[in-house]
Amino acid sequence: MPDVNMLGLLDGDGPGFNPAQWEQITKPGKRTALQQIGKAFFFDMQVGSDAVQSCASCHFNSGADIRKVNAISPGLNRGDFTHQLRGVNRKLRQADYGGANSIRGIPANEDAVISAGGTPDHEDGTPGNLVPLNMLNAIKGDDVNDIVGSQGVRGATFGALIQFDSRESGTLLEFDPGFDANDDLFDGFGNILPGLFHTVRRIEPRNTPTTYNAIFNQRSFWDGRADMFFNGVNTLGFRDPDAKVKVYTGGDYATPLSLLIPFSSLASQAVGPIGSGLEMEFVHRGGGGGPSHFLGRKMLGLVPLYGQWVHCDDSLLGELAGCEAGDEKKRGLAVEYASMIKDVFLEKFWGDGSGNDVCLEAPEFKKRLPLNACTDDYANQNRTLMEVNFNLFWGLSVQAYEATLTTGNTIVDLMAGGLIDSDPDGNNGPSTIVENTDGRVMTRLDIGKALPPAGAPNQVFTRVDGRFVLLMDWTGLQPEGDLALEDCAAMSALDKTDAGALGGYKACAMKMAEFIHPGAETGSEAPNAPNQPESGPLLAGENFGGCAPPYTSRACEVAFATIQNIDEGMGRFQAGATDCAACHTSAEFTGATISATVGFGAEDLPVDPDEPPPAILERMNTFENQGVYDSGFYNLAVRPTGEDLSVGSSIQTSSGALIPLSMAKLAQLIGMLPSDLPAPYDNPDSKAAIQAIKDKLAAGVAKGGIQVPKRPDDLSPKAFAMNLGCDPAVDPVCNPTIPPAELILRNGFFKTPTIRMTKFTGPYMHNGSKMNLRQVLEFYKRVVDFDLPANQRPSFGKLNKFNLDAGLRVFDVGADREAAMIEMMETGLTDWGAAYQQGKFDHPQICVPNGHDGRGRTKLANIAAVGADGSANRIITFQEMLQDATGLAHDLTAPCDMDISNLNGRSLIDVPYAPGP
Repeated sequence: MPDVNMLGLLDGDGPGFNPAQWEQITKPGKRTALQQIGKAFFFDMQVGSDAVQSCASCHFNSGADIRKVNAISPGLNRGDFTHQLRGVNRKLRQADYGGANSIRGIPANEDAVISAGGTPDHEDGTPGNLVPLNMLNAIKGDDVNDIVGSQGVRGATFGALIQFDSRESGTLLEFDPGFDANDDLFDGFGNILPGLFHTVRRIEPRNTPTTYNAIFNQRSFWDGRADMFFNGVNTLGFRDPDAKVKVYTGGDYATPLSLLIPFSSLASQAVGPIGSGLEMEFVHRGGGGGPSHFLGRKMLGLVPLYGQWVHCDDSLLGELAGCEAGDEKKRGLAVEYASMIKDVFLEKFWGDGSGNDVCLEAPEFKKRLPLNACTDDYANQNRTLMEVNFNLFWGLSVQAYEATLTTGNTIVDLMAGGLIDSDPDGNNGPSTIVENTDGRVMTRLDIGKALPPAGAPNQVFTRVDGRFVLLMDWTGLQPEGDLALEDCAAMSALDKTDAGALGGYKACAMKMAEFIHPGAETGSEAPNAPNQPESGPLLAGENFGGCAPPYTSRACEVAFATIQNIDEGMGRFQAGATDCAACHTSAEFTGATISATVGFGAEDLPVDPDEPPPAILERMNTFENQGVYDSGFYNLAVRPTGEDLSVGSSIQTSSGALIPLSMAKLAQLIGMLPSDLPAPYDNPDSKAAIQAIKDKLAAGVAKGGIQVPKRPDDLSPKAFAMNLGCDPAVDPVCNPTIPPAELILRNGFFKTPTIRMTKFTGPYMHNGSKMNLRQVLEFYKRVVDFDLPANQRPSFGKLNKFNLDAGLRVFDVGADREAAMIEMMETGLTDWGAAYQQGKFDHPQICVPNGHDGRGRTKLANIAAVGADGSANRIITFQEMLQDATGLAHDLTAPCDMDISNLNGRSLIDVPYAPGP
């Protein structure tokens, strides 16, 4: 796994680490402590300017967000500030997605868009015309560009920090386009609380992707702006050559240091929301970075998780909660952030070498001052070195925690040969021995060991239950390792007939069923899947955990049918007819990963001669042209291209230079130097920044350079390259360069998400337009079926043809096999321990905003603290939220019980402190 903390790349304790080649950041032996800081940071509500918004506020349900109240954002990324589907502070309904059994999702109709003025993308991939803003309401019955996203802060401007207080002073905006009563579908509040205005909490312009399994991302965010290399300052990584942290090694000055920590897109991502006026801060606080480094100053003076319940058995934080005998939970932690940071990070990043803080003079934060110049007056602008480098600590800590949230304990993984951690005698769970017999012949094998390299089983006549049988025993030949269901079935078969094959398959499936989590349940379309138990059809949501010999229970019958359906669904998912696995590839079920694009962690996997090697960039055929694109990013015609350019956008570096988000475009611009660059990069600042990036890439292996470790067991560095993969099917000539005139495919391209835990990460697509996986599957079946009428094809394939991947295809594998595909995704790819919040998936309490009451107050819903034993009930799905289901974890029916709300969960702190003179 590409976790730089556990690999030993941060603490210098990993295999092959050389301090002359890598910058050590943390102290040896502190890997768990770094995860603890990160978990506290992630759930701490004090981070938000309003003392409510934490990272977990938008990632509390399987790493995603299932809220339905005040969850609709207008089409902000295309300049639209009006709603067409539902007004702000309204509740989403199943009807908004077409109804319980609809294939549509949120209204989308290409013909309606075209009739109102929408035009196709141009041959060079630039977007066509969008529907004029004044025509959006005319077609809202057929098409809307509203987004389902996550609630952030109310619109406000930052005033100042208040010492020892999590609330900041600020001024609420009286008018906030897109989130105020000027919207036709929002009439404001009735008896509004004094100090509030007719505005609501802002909603993000894209749906929230899950943090689970995100450690495998090559880049993060839908548009990839969170870079694989963390520079310790902002999201841009090596694309911002001027971003540097500060270190102090003695004398009168701190010095700048360039860091580029590989495989750290989650660290890059973590420093984004804390500086966003849509998500977590009052505008101009500046996040944890410059120019004033307010967040570090704030958080280092507060009790971690103050006021929030922490379970005494929390897998990471329990030992820090100060629990005494008999306590179940405590509010807050019994440690300070400053002491935790000092314990984990090398002192040059926070202190003077003798354990003391270092005060730096504003605004450049280079010159050392007496410590009291930072501490005597809380309002002054000087900052300690720890405060200046807070983004470094924040990003790496949050990443270290999020890296633990991997969901490999699924039925799909079990069938692939994982999760068998018992032994032949069953001393640590069920026995791993599989025996299959017809009374005359018996096969015996161990599913806790691997496939024998060659040969036949040992054969001996033996007495079993009073009868002599021919025993074919594989156990003595099996090496250490994993055994997949397919191989187990072949070894266990008594003969080569179909009946023999089925018998071997069932014997192995039944044994594997013993290892399935007791809370596992069938998916929403299990009754329609091709394999059904003899005792009666499968029920949706039917529990099948707890199967045990002699395998005659209903749970075992359901387990066997479900394993068959998952197997069938995986086959359909990977087959050429659907080709879903072309984008949702490998064990991560996405191609936008480090292993798929850099190759790290995939060194020992068998090479597929039909697949191109890992590469950051690839050539692609669209339906109308060919171009170079960023691997793992695609335009799928979910919406017209111009509504959200995504990776086709540009972003500013810390020095103000404009650079492209697209790696393909950046590589092309680098290749054009030293010649003039095209607009909008035809200016000295952009050219200088891109030249600096080019020089850094060309420098090769060097401390602080753009480099990655070779292998998990060898951290010696190799140079990183924005290499262009060669796929003979697309590029027979195999041109490894990008000519200046070659088309770059980037507009409307979004990162491919993982589908692990996808049952619980709805709504789906970057705009949250699908409420369940049936709607997602129907979208893919129809997206390029250009002969279908628009009301049966809720996509924009005709408008987006010049950007649309030609690998998309029309398919129909039959209703039962489609149900099996959905079963594979919903049931097979769910880690049921995660669904029950057990072990590493436990968490402290948070209170999440859930819309506003009639007085404009935020309604705060309680997400209860959970210890390592998990919750009694599994977490809720998005569609269950739309159905007003209750009795499930995170159903948002319980009010917040913190001191920031009244007994009904209404916020007592919506009005910020007034700014001082």
